[in-house]
Amino acid sequence: MFDDLDRLIHADPFAKSALHPALQLKEGERREVAILFADCHGFTALSERLDHEVVHTLLDKLMQLFTSRIKHFGGFIDKYEGDLVMASAYLP
Repeated sequence: MFDDLDRLIHADPFAKSALHPALQLKEGERREVAILFADCHGFTALSERLDHEVVHTLLDKLMQLFTSRIKHFGGFIDKYEGDLVMASAYLP
C-alpha cells in the first residue's frame, strides 16, 4: 500500500508546472480563486482499526500526495487539520 502512495507522490505526469507566469497575481490585481477542502473518506473508522504508527505513516503519505499535486497546479496550502487539507489557487 505505501509503495503505491510513494509512486503517486513522486510521479510527475507533466513536463513542467501548470503555473504559467501569466497566471501569477500582480500587485493590486483581483482574481477569482478556487478553494479546495479535501479529506479522507472513512479515515476515522480506519484509524480506529489500525496501529497508530501505521495511521501516522498513511496520513503523512496522503498529505504529501495532496501537497505535491496542489503545488504542481499552482495552489497554495492554507492548512492541514487531521486528515483534511485546505488549499486555494488562482483561476486563469
